Amino acid sequence: MRWIDHLSREDGAPSPLERNLLLLILLGALIVRLAALAVLNRPPESDGAAYLRMAQTAIAGPEMRDIYGNLALYSPGYPLFLTLPFRLFGADVGVARAVNLLLGLAAVALAWGVGRRAANPLAGLIAAAGCAVLVPLVASIDVLEREHLSVPLLLLFVLLAMRLPDSRRAGLIAAAAGLVFGYGLLTGISSLFAGIAVAVALWQRRRAGGTVMAPALAFAVAAALVVAPYIARNAAKLGAPVFSTNGGINLYVGNNPTATGGYVAPSDTPAGRDWKATRARLGELGHDTLLKQLAFEWMAAHPVETALLDVKKLVLFWAPDTPDAGDADGGGAIRAIRWAGAAQHVLALALALVAFAGWRWWRPGLWVVAAALVGFWGMHGIVYVMARYRTPAMPLVLVLAAVPVAALVARRRSTAPLPA
Repeated sequence: MRWIDHLSREDGAPSPLERNLLLLILLGALIVRLAALAVLNRPPESDGAAYLRMAQTAIAGPEMRDIYGNLALYSPGYPLFLTLPFRLFGADVGVARAVNLLLGLAAVALAWGVGRRAANPLAGLIAAAGCAVLVPLVASIDVLEREHLSVPLLLLFVLLAMRLPDSRRAGLIAAAAGLVFGYGLLTGISSLFAGIAVAVALWQRRRAGGTVMAPALAFAVAAALVVAPYIARNAAKLGAPVFSTNGGINLYVGNNPTATGGYVAPSDTPAGRDWKATRARLGELGHDTLLKQLAFEWMAAHPVETALLDVKKLVLFWAPDTPDAGDADGGGAIRAIRWAGAAQHVLALALALVAFAGWRWWRPGLWVVAAALVGFWGMHGIVYVMARYRTPAMPLVLVLAAVPVAALVARRRSTAPLPA
C-alpha cells in the first residue's frame, strides 16, 4: 500500500500513478455521462428553451433574446458559451449536450486540482471521484442548464485564487481569476459573494509579506472588462446600465407575503394577479424595477419576518432533494436516482462538516475553498432557493468532504501492523 503514502504527500508534481488514477476517474465520468445520455432525452423547456433561443439569436442577430422576447432576463454566459460550438457543428440540442458532457469532465479534473492543492493528491482524487458521479450533474446532462458551466468556472476561479498567496506572478494569476470570475457572473450572478475567496487569498498573501494592491487591482480590472460590455449593451438596449432584469423577480419571489424560502410561482404572489399586464405596460426594465421596489418595501415593513425567512433559506439551501409527487410519472428508476442523489448529498455534507470541525489544522488553500463556499451559500439567503441552485457549490463540498476521508485512509495505513 505504498501508493497511499505517496498520494498522502502534500507536495510534488503529479506522479504517473496519480495521473493514471485521474484518467481512470475521468473515464468513469465519461461512461456514466454517456449512459445518462443514452436514456435521458428531455426536450428543452423553460430555462433550457430560453438558453437555446438566446444562443441561436446571438448567432443569427441582430440581438440576443430569449423565448419570451426578453433582452436581459436570463444570464448570458451559458448561451454565449454555446455559440462557438453551435457555429461549428450546428445550433442543435445534441451539440449542447456534448458541451455539457465536456464541461462535466472539466469539472472532474478541476475538482482534482482544487482538492490536491487544498490538501494532498489523495484528497484531490477522492474529490474528483465524487464529482464524477455527482447525481445533480449526471442526471441533468441532457438539460440545457447554466449550472453545467457554472461548476467548472467556480472551480477554476477557486483554483486560481488558491495560487495567489505564494505565487511570484500574483498579478497575472489575479487577472486570470478576475476574467474567470467575471464570466462566472455572466453565467450566474449567484457566484458574486464567492469572490470573497480572493479577499481571503490576498489576506494570506499579505500575512506572508507579499504585495496585495497590484493583484487586487488586476483582479478587479479583469472582472470589470468581462462584465462591462454586457452592461453597456443593456444600457443601449434597455436605457439603463443594469446587469440583469431578473433581480427584481428573484428578490420579490423570495421576499413577499407568500414567500416560503423556496420557489413560489409569481402567479401565487400578491403581484401575480396582473403580472402579465403590468409587465406589458412597464416593459422588461420597468417591471424589474417595480418588483425590486415591492420586495424592499415588504422587507423594510417586516424586518423580523425577513430575517427569519433568510435563515430559513440558508437552511433549505442544504436540504436533500428527495423524490416528490412530480417524480411519480418517471417510475421507480427516477425515484431511485433521486434517493441516491439525496443519500450522496447527505454523506458529502456530513463529511464536509467533519472537515470544518478540524479547521485549526487546515492548510491555507482550504480556507479559500471554504470562503468561496460560504460566500456562494450566503448569496442565496437574499432571494430564494432551489436544489438546482446549489449545484455549482457541490464540488467544493466534495473537496472539503475528501479531506477527512483522505486523512482516515492515511491514518489506517500508518497504524496498520507491519508484515512479519
